[in-house]
Amino acid sequence: MKKSQRQLVLAICLSLIFATIVAMPMARAEENSDVSSEKINTEARQIEEILDPFLQLIDDMPEDVAEGDISEGVEWLNKNKGDEFKEYKFIADGENLKTIKIEDSNQIKTMSVWPCISSVGKALAVNVFPWSKILKVKQAAKLMGGLNSMTKTIITAYKHQRNLGLSKTNAIKKAVSISTKTLPGETQKAVLELFSLGDVVDSCF
Repeated sequence: MKKSQRQLVLAICLSLIFATIVAMPMARAEENSDVSSEKINTEARQIEEILDPFLQLIDDMPEDVAEGDISEGVEWLNKNKGDEFKEYKFIADGENLKTIKIEDSNQIKTMSVWPCISSVGKALAVNVFPWSKILKVKQAAKLMGGLNSMTKTIITAYKHQRNLGLSKTNAIKKAVSISTKTLPGETQKAVLELFSLGDVVDSCF
């Protein structure tokens, strides 16, 4: 390699190293930015309120339905969804659960963009939740002392992680990891995926 080429390579490497060193404190500063207790409490309350109707549905669902085919599960959900999901219809997207919004009695429209995600109904209109993880969430709740106990434990851990300076997304990941550390890995992933649906409220405040 010619001297000029070596110098060019060296200069590029030094630039990359310098950029990395500069970026690291900025990333840490963003992660550890101060957030008021009032805002954290609002976030936690909204995540819980958004997830609660869907969690209750999962909790009420018979185990044989959760263990069965997604088509049977979708049928059960639509029969038992209650007022919280009256504007939505549960559908199967392959082996994933999804929703579509019912515009009126004669038209059902798939929604792709929302100005603000404020319910699991909306969240599942733009995301999917693997059907195989429904049963794992039910099992997690049972092992953690019930649905309310699981939710309370994770939300409390979430607020603590936010107070430590973590972003909303990372706080949810850490909270679920800590709260479900005694559960099997696949069960932990199912709970995390469900609670990550609540993190889409990020666009609402």
